[in-house]
Amino acid sequence: QMSKKDKVNISYDIQHTNLCLFCSPLTAPEATPTTEYAHPNYLLQGKWTHLASSKVLWEFADSTLLFNWPSHRQPEAMSAISILNASTGFRYNAPLASSLGERVASQSNQRGSVSYVTGSHAFKAGFTTQEAWHHAWYDDSTQYGVTAGIGAGLVAYTFLNGPNGTVVPASITQFAEPVSFSERLKVNLGLFAQDQWTLKRLTLNYGIRFDYFNAFVPTQDLPAGPFVPARHYDQVNCVPCWKDINPRLAASYDVFGNGRTAVKFNWGRFA
Repeated sequence: QMSKKDKVNISYDIQHTNLCLFCSPLTAPEATPTTEYAHPNYLLQGKWTHLASSKVLWEFADSTLLFNWPSHRQPEAMSAISILNASTGFRYNAPLASSLGERVASQSNQRGSVSYVTGSHAFKAGFTTQEAWHHAWYDDSTQYGVTAGIGAGLVAYTFLNGPNGTVVPASITQFAEPVSFSERLKVNLGLFAQDQWTLKRLTLNYGIRFDYFNAFVPTQDLPAGPFVPARHYDQVNCVPCWKDINPRLAASYDVFGNGRTAVKFNWGRFA
């Protein structure tokens, strides 16, 4: 409580990720990636309210999530090749290269408003904003000292049960790594204004909202891998870019003035 008219709320949540991905009876422990990460994830939230007068209230708030989601090899599978027994559906020896990588998915949200309230009048205007970042990187050929490339990093075997308890090779899978995915939400903006006004038996409720959404794919450069050359991708804008305006209008009329019978009307555009 900063003053009689100002109040601030701040909270945070810290979490360490350590999950067993793809754990099932058909996956050996060494073939399941782990999400254990040295840096924790954060959820930060804050809100400020200011009572300017008995009729006017200001509010501003922010919520930010910093989220990292890695998937790593188990220590006992650092240089092993993933093997699937297609006869039983059982995977062992190491996880698939396509399930190993680093991911960052963070976002920040803000909102603000001002309210003006009297006995017969209630007006409110404000905004909401959102920004977001997503990046995923997969390159099992060079993670954690694994530099075999064509060996442990980017190859998976498929075996079949053979005669007399033997297994025979059926196929080989090669992964086109390194590969990355980057996306950026520049802004998701909403502006609104609404009002409720009571005039004797008639109550009007009307408002308007403007939405603007702008996202893009940043420029990306990928080095060559064991099976693919170096690649370059130019920035792609407006994926997508949207603008929208939505008005609404509602009215309620107390027919006899006793609050028991009313005629109501509502019209709005929602998209």
